[in-house]
Amino acid sequence: MSRHSKKVPSYRLHKASGQAVVTLNGTDIYLGKHGLESSLKNYEKVIAHWLANNRRSPAASGPHARPGMDLADIHQLFYAYHGHAEAYYVKDGEQTGEVANIEFACRPLVDMFGPALVPDFRPTDLKTVRQKMIDNGLARKTINGRINRIRRMFKWGVENDMVPPDVFHALQAVAPLRRGRSGVREGHAVRPVPEQYIEDVMPFLSPTVQAMIRVQEFTGMRPGELLIMRTCDIDATGKVWVYKPESHKTDHLDHDRLIYIGEKAQQYLRPYLRTELTAHLFSPRLALEERCAPKPNHRRQPNLHRKTQRKVLTRYTPCSYRRAISYACDQAFPAPAPLCRLVDDDGKLESPKAWEQRLKKNNLVGELKKWQKEHRWHPHQLRHNAATYLRKQFGLEAARVVLGHRSAAVTEIYAEMDKMKAAEIMEKAG
Repeated sequence: MSRHSKKVPSYRLHKASGQAVVTLNGTDIYLGKHGLESSLKNYEKVIAHWLANNRRSPAASGPHARPGMDLADIHQLFYAYHGHAEAYYVKDGEQTGEVANIEFACRPLVDMFGPALVPDFRPTDLKTVRQKMIDNGLARKTINGRINRIRRMFKWGVENDMVPPDVFHALQAVAPLRRGRSGVREGHAVRPVPEQYIEDVMPFLSPTVQAMIRVQEFTGMRPGELLIMRTCDIDATGKVWVYKPESHKTDHLDHDRLIYIGEKAQQYLRPYLRTELTAHLFSPRLALEERCAPKPNHRRQPNLHRKTQRKVLTRYTPCSYRRAISYACDQAFPAPAPLCRLVDDDGKLESPKAWEQRLKKNNLVGELKKWQKEHRWHPHQLRHNAATYLRKQFGLEAARVVLGHRSAAVTEIYAEMDKMKAAEIMEKAG
């Protein structure tokens, strides 16, 4: 018959990560950087909990325990949940942005409480993590969203026997930050793009991106829905075309999405309809050809000896679409000196590397970013343009139907109130 050793598991170095680790009941628990006083205190705390529960996990011996529930720390819970998120948040074979959102949300949690045992994590600890986010200057809605993601991780842990149910229940008591009552910075609402800004940028864009902007402005579709357009997804038999996206934001909720395309948008779409029905309409390769065609020394044959690994994709992504508009904004609204690239006495333009070094040396990087933020706009604002126009011309319900919202309250967020109409009413009403 085997005997249970009375020896206490040792505090030791995990060479691969440089962290201190202790193994309890076959599970490695990371304690922080090896040799630091904080990791030694975490070791003492973990061992004390383990011994107080007859050399078993507190989670495995508590009132809500189940067989097989192991002792886990915040590090282990996060890595387990992150692995689940990488497999779960996938659309069209690619990970969605939610995986990165979870990483950003959990970063202060792991940094501050990584070695702590999950059963010891209390609402006050969650409020400490939230205060760290406040100190980092995040906006109120961003903080509330990240705290909800942390709670969702603990909920998943309950489902997978890594978190005692009472821990998750206690974390639900942490109320969200309220506007005007929390002393936290409020974010800026997304506004429509002034029409003149759009016109000023157009000359610096390829014809393909110009067409994309016009179509989105007339239809109000989301950038992601625009970028995956294919000929096979468009029913062009009627006077008004009907576009059914292959996938969209709420398809995981079994919601159908039909986008109606009128005559104005159709004239921008027609040149891009393909005989290859499954090919995407808007291609960066086509935009590249459009940009290079007027150049007399443009290479007509593919370059087989490229100096970069960068590849030109067959369709735009939300990032590349936004980046194309940002570059055009920088050309349409150039920053003033000394923020811009300077020209020397010989008429030679400053190199990008020298420009970057000069900005860093003179502490002007922040000023340049501020200028760019004030003079750039992004594709999602075009949806707000469409919402505002539709609401003003046809009413809130019409705007809700066209934009594909389930609730008129959501449409209110996108549509700017018609302040001129309110002023005219009050002028008559007194």
